[in-house]
Amino acid sequence: MAIGLALLVLALTPASRPAVGAGLFLNRNLETGEPDRHLSPTLFYPLLAGVATRAQAERMVREHLLNEREFGGEWVPPSIARSDPQFANDYWKGEIWGPLNFLVYLGLRGYDLPGVRREIALKSRLLLLKSWEASRGIHENYNATTGEGTFDDFYHWGALLGFPSFYESGTFGARDGGR
Repeated sequence: MAIGLALLVLALTPASRPAVGAGLFLNRNLETGEPDRHLSPTLFYPLLAGVATRAQAERMVREHLLNEREFGGEWVPPSIARSDPQFANDYWKGEIWGPLNFLVYLGLRGYDLPGVRREIALKSRLLLLKSWEASRGIHENYNATTGEGTFDDFYHWGALLGFPSFYESGTFGARDGGR
């Protein structure tokens, strides 16, 4: 989590630049200052901070968020890219977390990408409903391959998976013009 917070701080500083050729704003190792080549949903947090241009946001979405070898697929987004050698569908090594999912969705709201937002909202809702209908549980995290809930089955932040659908339906955000 510290790496994700560090990215948000870096995203808000003028020194932060997208990695050359990567199409993403990479996390940085706080000890060495070197870019971290492990791809995670925190790499989409610059969208939340509004630092990506429209062209950068479109590229990030096209090349990474919707890419099934990385973050795309039936259940999205895994906590580390599916193509990463460390991907194991084990806690922070691939499972889907409600807070990461929700922050990526909120980042998309700042850009004119309604089709992508709706897709993330739908997949998030379906993931939440899969476990709710099977066991009446809302889990801490979810297997990115099977969509099965893992660990605690009454974990509050798993419910964040349902929030994008509320925004897309207009249930939330009506007072502020949908933002």
